[in-house]
Amino acid sequence: AVLLMDQLVASNVLLAISLSQAARVNRRHMITTGTAFALANTCLALGAVTLLWLHPVAVLLPVGLCAVLVVAYNAYASELRKRKSVDLLVQSTRYAQESTEADSVTRSLLSRAREMFVAEVAELTVFPQGEEPGTRIVLGPNDEYRRERIASLDPNDGVWTRVATEGRALRLARPIADLRLRAHYAERGIRDLMAAPLRRGDRVVGEIMVANRRSDVVTFSSDDLDLF
Repeated sequence: AVLLMDQLVASNVLLAISLSQAARVNRRHMITTGTAFALANTCLALGAVTLLWLHPVAVLLPVGLCAVLVVAYNAYASELRKRKSVDLLVQSTRYAQESTEADSVTRSLLSRAREMFVAEVAELTVFPQGEEPGTRIVLGPNDEYRRERIASLDPNDGVWTRVATEGRALRLARPIADLRLRAHYAERGIRDLMAAPLRRGDRVVGEIMVANRRSDVVTFSSDDLDLF
């Protein structure tokens, strides 16, 4: 019954993803992994019930084992995320060094930033300098790519002023606490974001941003901000 329910849930999830085209999923891996976890969890639960029936005190043994497994799994998952992030950083750096086309480098950088932080939107803004206009490049959902010129920037337009003044990255977790910023970004369909300064020598000349973490329950974390 548990295996049947797991297959039903996996099929519904795959159907929802296929209809929304939100992401590419390895279907065989998802179904195989779900089946293995369902089988293991069911065996563990039946073993605990059997112990509880035969010898109530003995049920503490699988409880202790489960606690150790949870801690070990969390540590493994954390290390796996760190390794993947480092790999993406290395790949991005290598591509930036090897490519000679600025537009290609920018698009690749934004694409990898979205992938690294599981975000819907990545954006790069180069501030106007004197008479020279600035540029904003956005890579949005469904790989929508657009470039626009910026004659001037409003100090109240988002967090770029704070990023430029403080010269450090910042994070606005979901829900955004500042009501003014929440209303401002809501007009652009942004729920949460991270922004970091772009430097040329000692000067901050722009801002890079990732926004809209693709999750209903998880937003950008302090670890994400350090990596960003």
